[in-house]
Amino acid sequence: MAGAALAVAAVLGVGGVARWALSGDGDRDTAPAATPATSPAVTPSAAPTIASPAPRPSTAAPRPSSAATTKPPASTPPGHTQVEQGPLWSDGSVRAGGDNAARSEITLKLGEPVTALTITVRVKRTRGFSDQGAVHDVTTARIDSQVIQEPDVLTYRFTLAAGATLGTGTHVFAAKYGHGGGRSAGDDTYRATATTADGEKLTVHGDFH
Repeated sequence: MAGAALAVAAVLGVGGVARWALSGDGDRDTAPAATPATSPAVTPSAAPTIASPAPRPSTAAPRPSSAATTKPPASTPPGHTQVEQGPLWSDGSVRAGGDNAARSEITLKLGEPVTALTITVRVKRTRGFSDQGAVHDVTTARIDSQVIQEPDVLTYRFTLAAGATLGTGTHVFAAKYGHGGGRSAGDDTYRATATTADGEKLTVHGDFH
């Protein structure tokens, strides 16, 4: 009898322990399963825009154009003239001889001796015009002169004689005439051709402005 009671007690004891274990399991706080934290989505930011620096004004002085460095042409007398070529230079001028007379002078400068020389002066006929001859100051060589009369123009011509040589220096040749007063030389012209001892041909021409 006593043995049976011990057996029952043992069974009950075991059952109690089992119930306690079960009861303990039911009362134990069970931590909820941790939800893995989700990192917030990162939106990639746009690459920063770097403003280009404003162009700095150039401090260098502008280079002059070829046109700016180019020298201006030398002034020339009015009209179609060529007063100089090589060693031959010329100038035309009018010298008054009173109220009713004048002489159109050609000044020649020779930088080299010449073996041939011809000078022509064309003078327009104006009111009261009259020829008074052709003159020059050459004394070292023979110069032939003549006056050719035309209806509207007189041509005074000076020519170095064949075989003669005119040396370097300045010489004056003039066409002399009378006129009715207040005469303009605007239509008068001259021309000179020469040949140097080396055979170079030279020509000058101009007016009396």
